[in-house]
Amino acid sequence: MVSPFLVAGLTPSFKIGESQNPTVASPSNFKSFNTQISFGGGAQFEVSPGFAFEVRGLYNLGIINVAGTSITALGFTSAKASGFQILAGAAFAM
Repeated sequence: MVSPFLVAGLTPSFKIGESQNPTVASPSNFKSFNTQISFGGGAQFEVSPGFAFEVRGLYNLGIINVAGTSITALGFTSAKASGFQILAGAAFAM
């Protein structure tokens, strides 16, 4: 049996580390917190009783300007993190 679904929500993220490229700017290139609106859909495929396989695709839309002071000093006014995700997984009954 196939069960399609839609998903939506907020995706907060925190910068844990940053490697520095001396030709770009200082370590304060990006802010330490970001959040995105995530939305998409997928399907769950029941393979057997108690076991299912799931695939989903998401688009993450950046809503916070993450540009730090060194990026804006270079003339960029905004930097927002956006992107696609493709996920797959398995579900087991317990």
